[in-house]
Amino acid sequence: MQKKLYLNIAGFNILLCFDDEKFDPKKVVKGFIVSKAKKIDYEIIINKNFHPLPYETVNRIVKSDFFYFYKEKRNCLETSLYQNNLNQFIYILFFVTVKLFVKNGGFVFHGSAVEYKKKAYVFLGRSGAGKSTIAKLLAKRYRVIADDSIFIRKIGGKFFAFQTPLTEKNDIGIKAGGQYEVGKFFFLKKSAFTKMYRLTNKHLLVDKVVNQIFFYDQFQDKNKLFSKAINVIKEFKNFYILYFRQNRNDLERMFAGITST
Repeated sequence: MQKKLYLNIAGFNILLCFDDEKFDPKKVVKGFIVSKAKKIDYEIIINKNFHPLPYETVNRIVKSDFFYFYKEKRNCLETSLYQNNLNQFIYILFFVTVKLFVKNGGFVFHGSAVEYKKKAYVFLGRSGAGKSTIAKLLAKRYRVIADDSIFIRKIGGKFFAFQTPLTEKNDIGIKAGGQYEVGKFFFLKKSAFTKMYRLTNKHLLVDKVVNQIFFYDQFQDKNKLFSKAINVIKEFKNFYILYFRQNRNDLERMFAGITST
C-alpha cells in the first residue's frame, strides 16, 4: 500500500510517495511534515519496483561514470528503495529543494545562523572561518537554525532564511519549514578581539557573497548568479565584517545590543 507524506521545505510543497514498510523518512523530515497541501510543487516517488539503468548501460549511452539511482521528469522524481537509504533520500530531497529554490530566485548559502524573535542572523565565511564555532558559542541564548547550510530568498521586498533538509555538522535539533526574516549578514574573521564593522565596499561584497553561494552547474548560470548577487547587495544593506574571539560573554554582550534594536 502506497503511503504519502506532505512536506513544506523553504516554502515549497513536496509530495513524498513510498510503498515499503521498511522505509521511514519521518526520522529525518519530522519538522517539515504538514497535514496537506493545496498545491504540490514537486513529487518524489520511492518505488521498490523501479530499477535504474545498470552502470554499463549508463556509461555506454551518456559516457558518464556516475551511477544513476533516480529518474526525473518535469516536477517528478522516481527512485528505488533498493538503492535508497536515508542519506541518499536526504540528498535527493536537497537536490529537489535547491532546484525549486534557484528557479524562484533563491540562494543556498554555505553558512550558519541563529534565530531571535523570528529574525535570522546569518554567519558566512570560508571553511575554517568559524561558522559552526560562533553558532555553538551563541547556542545558550539564541536558537541555532543552521551551522553549515541555509536557504535565502526574497519574498515581498524582504529577505528570508529557511532551514535546509541537510544534516548539519552539529546536532541543532529538529528542523522545520518556517521562515525567518534576515536581520543581518556577518562575514566572519577569527581575531583576538570582538567587534563588527558595516561592509559598504560593493566590489568586496560581490566577491564575498558569490563565494558563499552553493553552485549547482546543472541548473545555474554563473552570469545570472553574479547578477542576483548584485541585486541582493543593492537591496539589502545590513552586511557586516565580524571579528570575533572565542569568548561567549563577548559575543552575547554584542548580540544583546544587536537584537534589541
